[in-house]
Amino acid sequence: MSGESRVDDVLTYALFPNVAIDFFKNRSKTEARSEPMSSDSTDPNIDIKTGIYTVEVNAKTYVVKVSSGGDISKISERVENKTNEYSETDETEINAPLAGNVIKVNVQENDNVQQGDSMIILEAMKMETSISAPIAGRVKQIRVKSGDTCGLDNFYW
Repeated sequence: MSGESRVDDVLTYALFPNVAIDFFKNRSKTEARSEPMSSDSTDPNIDIKTGIYTVEVNAKTYVVKVSSGGDISKISERVENKTNEYSETDETEINAPLAGNVIKVNVQENDNVQQGDSMIILEAMKMETSISAPIAGRVKQIRVKSGDTCGLDNFYW
């Protein structure tokens, strides 16, 4: 193993300790690898279907319009009325948005959280995802700990 590879392994482990171990065990298994697809949208052989489509995601239906070409000309931030007020009697269940492994629990029971605060870090398919508080409030109960496995839409918080 070259010196550069060892440095890469140390950095990989430092950034993604739980994922890195599986990666190190399986990186020599080349049969699972595939050639990356070209993302060049200027390829004239790519047939882009434009139109209006109905898409269902997580049992919710969305109507989307697909247009051909063009760069993004303007991005405007969505402004919502955020409030830090919450009622002690309101309860919101937070379900796992994906199946995966709990990497880190960032809050404890009875902690006060603000909307958007990172509560739990999940790992799925070698990607880490932060689960944020949907509203300001107090953490009543946490049903998972670091190292646990959770299923899609299971109630854990």
